[in-house]
Amino acid sequence: MNTKKSMEAGSTWIVETAMGKMKIELDPEERLVSMIWAERSERAKAGKLPDVICSLVKQLKDYEAGKREEIDVPLADGVPQGTEFERKVWKVTRAIPRGQTRSYKEVAKAVGKPTASRAIGLAMAKNPLPFIMPCHRVVGSTGRLTGYAGGISVKQRLLELEQGDLFTGTRAEKL
Repeated sequence: MNTKKSMEAGSTWIVETAMGKMKIELDPEERLVSMIWAERSERAKAGKLPDVICSLVKQLKDYEAGKREEIDVPLADGVPQGTEFERKVWKVTRAIPRGQTRSYKEVAKAVGKPTASRAIGLAMAKNPLPFIMPCHRVVGSTGRLTGYAGGISVKQRLLELEQGDLFTGTRAEKL
């Protein structure tokens, strides 16, 4: 496993998966703050992975292998951070079962704002924990795949992954 190091109080890591690079932020107690798609060019210095990152990497590998339905690591206090509306949207998103999808309109209805499909899309774009609150499971009303921080091809692959085994391995680096 390749690792990269950065700051000591709270830390940010890059984890490379078959789906792409994920940027993982921990608080000083090594609890998960965010896990978002990283820029391809992000690099860092070598260092030892914290136990929570090792657990997360293993869980991601199992998730991507179809052996795990959700990621379960300690979250920092107050995570996910967002507006009350965003947190409601993410809660609904988190409840979408693996292998199923919901439309933006269905999510809007579930949060009590039936005409807020566009606002649902904006909340999805700010999702700090895409594997924990699986926003890839939210699609257009016709089933069409729309916007995804990791790219539409990754969204498609994640949806396919949830019905089969596509994963080949993980590698982690710390910023």
